[in-house]
Amino acid sequence: MFNVITKSLTWGDKELILETGKIARQADGAVMVTYGDTKILCTVAALKGDFSENDFFPLTVNYIEKFYSVGKIPGGYLKREGRPSDKETLTSRLIDRPIRPLFPDHFKNEVQVICQVLNHDGMHNTEIPALIGASAALTISGLPFLGPLGASKVGRINNQFVLNPSNEQLLESELDLVVAGTKDGVLMVESEANELSEDIMLDAVVFGQESYKDVLNLIIELAEEAAKEPWELKEINTEKEDDLVTKKFTDAISSAYTIKDKKNRQEKLKEIHSSLESLSEDTGMELKIISNAYNVINLHRFVYLAMEVRTGKTLTSLGVAQKLNINNLLFITKKKAIGSIQEDYEKLNPSYDMTCINYESLHKISGSFDLVVLDEAHSLGAFPKPSKRANIKYKALRPVQAFQFLKFNHSSNRRPFKVVHPFVKNCLIVSIIIILK
Repeated sequence: MFNVITKSLTWGDKELILETGKIARQADGAVMVTYGDTKILCTVAALKGDFSENDFFPLTVNYIEKFYSVGKIPGGYLKREGRPSDKETLTSRLIDRPIRPLFPDHFKNEVQVICQVLNHDGMHNTEIPALIGASAALTISGLPFLGPLGASKVGRINNQFVLNPSNEQLLESELDLVVAGTKDGVLMVESEANELSEDIMLDAVVFGQESYKDVLNLIIELAEEAAKEPWELKEINTEKEDDLVTKKFTDAISSAYTIKDKKNRQEKLKEIHSSLESLSEDTGMELKIISNAYNVINLHRFVYLAMEVRTGKTLTSLGVAQKLNINNLLFITKKKAIGSIQEDYEKLNPSYDMTCINYESLHKISGSFDLVVLDEAHSLGAFPKPSKRANIKYKALRPVQAFQFLKFNHSSNRRPFKVVHPFVKNCLIVSIIIILK
């Protein structure tokens, strides 16, 4: 009656078992994960059909852990378990983060992933088995999931890394790190540490990555015997639509963002967006695809430029401005750097005009600019002090809608606003280039 398929391996100091084919057989994918005496049922259900016109990917991840899993019954005034606990919510997010980017961009079908703790041994955390179970269930479900995905928890006790430490071991561990990823690379790292060096943290990530490779092989072995037929996924090529919308609307959107009055600017953007329907009728292209292309050029109005120290960041920023064929540039920097930036500008001898000013004097700026370069952006939190002048500063750049994301809690802790490129080491000098035109 049941076609039960089981795969297991010794992982860390416990046996990891993946089982499918016995429970929740009506789900698209269901895997029972056993690690030690902990058992978690992970199921996947998805809505079939063509939902490519949806605006977003409706993925829902629910991690559920009830009192019965540890042999308890709720007592006291509340006899029932209601809303999810903080742990359930955080674990759901932990599972969601690495699996979400492994679905194709044009896959918009509703997907539900549920991880139900059936038994908890009280010794080990359940996050890792739940994440592994969710990955296995997705892998065998037939959904267009670009996995499998592995995960591991890493501790550090007596200068030695420990794989999947128990709750007691975590009390004496100076590191609590969760790493998840595929065979190609790491997708998520979450950790707590007690003043460990960067080298130790990197070694811990590598240790965790190497540790979950055996889990990936285990999931693949399970999928070879239990995987369902893959879903037929409609391929969507939007290159033609993207090019058309870019050519037709880039100038209009750029012009709209130069309007200082917020109400008038929004009305102009709404007017531009309303013309998409007529464009769809004239060209025969799908309105949804055209709208998506429009949103791309509408939203991405800035770029991070991250370079190592003394590698020509300023000249690169000025060169980018030259390539954009702008008329005027606002370069915001520290007071002591204005002279050197002016020298670089004169060396390059570009075709546009440049206004170079320090952050403290930004409130004096008037007029509009085609491009804004924010120098030393990693230390922006130091300017300005919370004052009326700070508010005036933002009003001066109100035409820059994208600039609003830099409103870094200057009314609270004023910690530095750090922009660090993840693949550049020792990145101390960073620019943010905001395109207005």
